[in-house]
Amino acid sequence: MSRKITFISDVHGDIDGYLKLVDQADYSYQLGDLFYGMEGITEVPTLSDHHAFIAGNHDHPSIYKHLNCLQAWHYRSLDNLFSVSGAATPLHEQNHLKKDGKWWSEEEMSDVDMFNGLKAYSIYKPDIMISHDAPDILKKKAFKFETKPSRTSFLLDLMYKIHQPDWWIFGHWHKNIDIQIGKTNFVCREIMGTFELEI
Repeated sequence: MSRKITFISDVHGDIDGYLKLVDQADYSYQLGDLFYGMEGITEVPTLSDHHAFIAGNHDHPSIYKHLNCLQAWHYRSLDNLFSVSGAATPLHEQNHLKKDGKWWSEEEMSDVDMFNGLKAYSIYKPDIMISHDAPDILKKKAFKFETKPSRTSFLLDLMYKIHQPDWWIFGHWHKNIDIQIGKTNFVCREIMGTFELEI
């Protein structure tokens, strides 16, 4: 029996808008940057287990305690889906956020988590990959501007080289992107954008 999954891009503090999208979806994954710990957002309601989200670079690390938050890396056999949280905030933005106490050194996963996540990914070889950031190979093809590689994007590059999933859906860059590279269909949406996939 097929299931329709809704993928929700960066929320950036619009929790009410996010919850409306969740209400309209049977199953959903949100791709990070709820703004948990920013803009006065300290709570996100507990949702049914049909809905989950990952952490972005603009989510306080305590978000991992939320029942619907997938951990730094995670594999869901039901959807044959793998997730990777986090991203690196550009340095100019970091400096601004640090002044307001809204930048966290744990925005990218630890070296241990990266090592274990890479090992797990090579074993599971998922059909669907979701992440907050995107691999550098995608950025070079889809963006008209130079991006600085990060630990997270380097990890995602390694994952792509090990196994090309059918779908790779990501947030962080606030752009509408639909591009195929190799075997993989890469999808990104603007803030509060959605993408539906039937599996």
